[in-house]
Amino acid sequence: LVATAAMKPAPPRDVFRDSPPTSATVIEVKWSAVIDEVETGGSMVTGYLVYANTGTADHLTLVYDGRGSPSIRSFKHTDLVPGRRYRYKVSSVSAVGEGPPSVIFTFLAAAPPSAPMQPRFVDADAGSITLGLDPPPSDGGSKIVRYVIYYNEGTPDTYPVREMHVCDVTLTEFALFGLLGSRDYQIQIQAHAGCPVGEEPFPHMETPSTYPLCESQEACTLPGAKSSIAFLPTTTLPGRVFLNMVQSTRTSMVFRWRRPESQGLTPITAYESYRDDGLGGDYVKVDVLPTSYSEPTTDIDVVDNEYLFTGLVTGRRYNFFVGSCNKRGCKSGEVFGPI
Repeated sequence: LVATAAMKPAPPRDVFRDSPPTSATVIEVKWSAVIDEVETGGSMVTGYLVYANTGTADHLTLVYDGRGSPSIRSFKHTDLVPGRRYRYKVSSVSAVGEGPPSVIFTFLAAAPPSAPMQPRFVDADAGSITLGLDPPPSDGGSKIVRYVIYYNEGTPDTYPVREMHVCDVTLTEFALFGLLGSRDYQIQIQAHAGCPVGEEPFPHMETPSTYPLCESQEACTLPGAKSSIAFLPTTTLPGRVFLNMVQSTRTSMVFRWRRPESQGLTPITAYESYRDDGLGGDYVKVDVLPTSYSEPTTDIDVVDNEYLFTGLVTGRRYNFFVGSCNKRGCKSGEVFGPI
């Protein structure tokens, strides 16, 4: 028989971290077992050692000594500084001694960003919607590097699975183009922090042809939760209503108007009637049409509309207007008065 001297064990083949991260101040480092005879060097591994730095450009020191506990193959590195990238290496130990360390692995101390607020409507037209981009309440301890906007096809039977990746995180507004008019789009926003593994990437400018969009949708990032869904229309506000007085008494006036020339790419859903107090005070909303309330002298149809303002005080000079509304909102009409 020929006796073969045992050799020091090889390091673990795989060193990785908790995924997804759950804390901005804790990184759980994990590694694979060294059990193959060639890797153990002929002597059973009896434990593992973990080395780490402080998230700065310093040397790695021992942070976990697992001698005598070979079944433990993870270590929670606590009290970390959020946003720093920590470097790790792991070595195996046997009766022969400590083997060479693994290559260095770098992990980011960060948690996923929180969900942004529901997308904020800024403007829209027949082919686009402009959104407000608001930072999430929490960035998870690391800077936000991109926003991903999810949207559907503007139909009730589709989900927001189309993506737009925005890498200019200084933007406060962003416009989605190429949409269809008179549709309700479901839109969500998701914030992404930097990649949780690896060194900090070098900053670079996106090409003019893509910026402020990201060059790649496949880059490693740390995605947060998605916002709640907003239902936003590709419509504009309707045109103004112009009033014509058709009848008056000492305490009432009847006005008639036609449907605005522009409905804002979607049907008119209501009219809102306003008047002041006849003394120069603020306008108050008197009624919303159509309404369950009706009078013989009030006529509502798709073209010509009529409304009776009652309860007026004799001797006062009033101002009136009617606002036109669609699912985008309401637009004030031209003021008729004082009269």
